[in-house]
Amino acid sequence: MRADHVKALAIVIFVSQFAPAVASYQSSLQVTGGALADTLRSNPLAARVAQPLLSPAVTLTMVHGNQKAVVTKYTVSEVH
Repeated sequence: MRADHVKALAIVIFVSQFAPAVASYQSSLQVTGGALADTLRSNPLAARVAQPLLSPAVTLTMVHGNQKAVVTKYTVSEVH
């Protein structure tokens, strides 16, 4: 029975070398309140300028093996 476990572990280790992990996830950040948000919303001129600042910021993170990429609306950064 112990030999079966050793064989299974050897197969998992061997296969894992050729099949790297692939994953991705998405996160969102939004300012919903606070003194700064209230001040920007109360001033009509500032509200127009601050609209992009108060909208949700979406970040997509992708991982492939030992490489990672973070993608936002304006930037892409890669980590090896």
